[in-house]
Amino acid sequence: GCGSCHMCIQGFNQLCPTYEAFGISIDGGFAQYLRIPAGAIGNVVRIPAQVSYREAALIEPLSCVYNAYEAHKTVPGDTVLIIGAGPIGALHALLNKRAGGRVIVADLSAARLAAVSKYGVDCVIHSSEVDLKTEISRITSGRGADVVITACSVPEMQALALELAGCHGRVCLFGGLPQGKEIVALNTNLIHYKELFVTATTGSSMLDFHNAARILAAGNFEIASLVTRIFPVEETVAAFEYAAKGLGLKAMLAPDGLEDLA
Repeated sequence: GCGSCHMCIQGFNQLCPTYEAFGISIDGGFAQYLRIPAGAIGNVVRIPAQVSYREAALIEPLSCVYNAYEAHKTVPGDTVLIIGAGPIGALHALLNKRAGGRVIVADLSAARLAAVSKYGVDCVIHSSEVDLKTEISRITSGRGADVVITACSVPEMQALALELAGCHGRVCLFGGLPQGKEIVALNTNLIHYKELFVTATTGSSMLDFHNAARILAAGNFEIASLVTRIFPVEETVAAFEYAAKGLGLKAMLAPDGLEDLA
């Protein structure tokens, strides 16, 4: 961010109107040479000595999840439903379990559910085999979830999240939607009569980024295993194919000399 606008002054540099990001608005790490803007130098976060490169590769997604966590504020005893069993869903599970929540993860993929089950998940729902709304009603004795997080980019799940949340629940629309599918019909009476709090977050601030690095440095939970395969730079195309097929959880490209990051 620019550091001087209304959003930056409040600490929300990710909402700066002149915000720039590597690989989005300026050339990223796949370029042979990378131009580092002067403003980016002040935003460098030193990797703590206790944090491996494998873990450091996850600081950015963890910071985005931390931003959402700060918005919906899970408290001990909350039932937290996470829709989406990818690496982002796993990070949501870790943070919300750490906060004392009962964590439920739903997904269409049995393989993904099995992969995330060890990351603080109390219950998984294979939603291609059972009705998600019926299962949540059964698990919560008809009350609904206290927190519902859409860790996926599926429009229908945003609408369904309002039905799955209980009275005075918090709904976090975490996953952005694909272009052309961003208009979603929502039953606002559910928000009104259940007194729901609907929030959304995008990216992360520098404070979120530093907090994510500190969490990893403290060793509060094991995160490195989310990186299920490491590729050398020469196999970049294979890495993208691996990720596109939904294999494993997180693929990582290792620069020369850092191939052995296990």
